[in-house]
Amino acid sequence: MDSTFAQLADAVAERDLSREKGTEALRLDAARALVRLADSEYFDDKLGELFDTDTLRVLLDDVRDVIGRGVRSLAAEEECPFDLATQLVDLASGVSAVDGCLGVESVMRVLDISCSSRALIHALPIVSRAQALSVLAGLLAGGPDLLVESAGEGAVVQL
Repeated sequence: MDSTFAQLADAVAERDLSREKGTEALRLDAARALVRLADSEYFDDKLGELFDTDTLRVLLDDVRDVIGRGVRSLAAEEECPFDLATQLVDLASGVSAVDGCLGVESVMRVLDISCSSRALIHALPIVSRAQALSVLAGLLAGGPDLLVESAGEGAVVQL
């Protein structure tokens, strides 16, 4: 699998040099462009960890849009050469550090359409990232039995 976009995202995620050079606005434009590709290009399981909270705050609308497009693509069963559900879950999980409700809502939208064990495992860190207790309550209200069932028999699901 081609990791070009993962490598680009790694470079764009680095803030220190852009601040020093006065190119932060350009870095944010590049980050926005990359996030907008998250439903069509492979990012090597990196989207959830790449961007700092300040960058994520700027990208919330873009994240919401790309996850919406990705969910529609999953629902239409469009062919994708990579695990789109897990990539969207990773992105939503990363966003939960800034907007816990958006993160959980986005993860649940993805899992409602495509609940693979891999996507589910990638969704678990959202619990520790989400900032509000109401987010945890929302996740639990969404079906802890589903979480345990989807993780597989004998799996340990820590909430």
